[in-house]
Amino acid sequence: MDAIKFYLLEKKNLVDRRLKEVFPERDQDKLKKLDQTIRYSLFSGGKRIRPILTMAIYEIKKKDIENILLAACCVEIFHTASLMLDDLPSMDNAKTRRNHPSPHIVFGESTTILAAVSLASKGFEILSKELNRLGAQPSLMSTIIEMSAKLIGMDGTIGGQFMDLNYSQPSEEEILLIHVKKTGSLFYLSALLGAELANFPIDERNSIIEYAKHFGLLYQIVDDLNDTEEDKKINMIKVCGAEKTKQILKEEKETCIKELEGIKGDTIILKEMVEYIYSRGEKWISKRFKT
Repeated sequence: MDAIKFYLLEKKNLVDRRLKEVFPERDQDKLKKLDQTIRYSLFSGGKRIRPILTMAIYEIKKKDIENILLAACCVEIFHTASLMLDDLPSMDNAKTRRNHPSPHIVFGESTTILAAVSLASKGFEILSKELNRLGAQPSLMSTIIEMSAKLIGMDGTIGGQFMDLNYSQPSEEEILLIHVKKTGSLFYLSALLGAELANFPIDERNSIIEYAKHFGLLYQIVDDLNDTEEDKKINMIKVCGAEKTKQILKEEKETCIKELEGIKGDTIILKEMVEYIYSRGEKWISKRFKT
């Protein structure tokens, strides 16, 4: 596990460095507070797992990851914008995020909403410029921008957040769907970016996207385990129980590994990412519930 931890930390540092280059602190002006809200949200922590996934997939076929680093960072930008909205009092009403006060607590609701929309817009601006710089064909540029919008919108994270807010007692099927839409959508986008920019063959691209969708579900279930003591927060254990959740984790892990079988190239990092996330969840459930 030490090797994968080192890999994740190394790539996280790359993402942090690049984001800080793209989002330097603004000079004193009338938009300074808006800028501060964006920077506060982007740089208050985070594992950067989505852009790391893009880079890990790209690395299977190509090694110049610095070349696609900024494009990969766009998924993190979209993710951060969604978190800023998720935490608002009208939604999850989260007082903290990553052990820091949520942006709306520090900067106010209206500024946070405007900052989130501004940040997401900046993500599209950067992604468009990067695809052009990388020489992507117009059809590919169109596909990636279209899918980015779709996976952020009603068919993706926003739709998942709506369901999360409106399903007070979701079934197992419903909570899985919420996770697939709210979280899995951006993992899908991470995989799409990495696979397309590395010129994966169509069959391998489809397999890697399926891997990412199931990896995203695995990741979200494990991430949710830390919220089990929050009565207001619905998660897999509360809906399905510890034993069933453990079974679902195992099934998602096995599906991820199976999807990698048809990929030509070194997929060891992707396998180790799955094992690392799975082991965290499995150990947590076993320790907490003595399963």
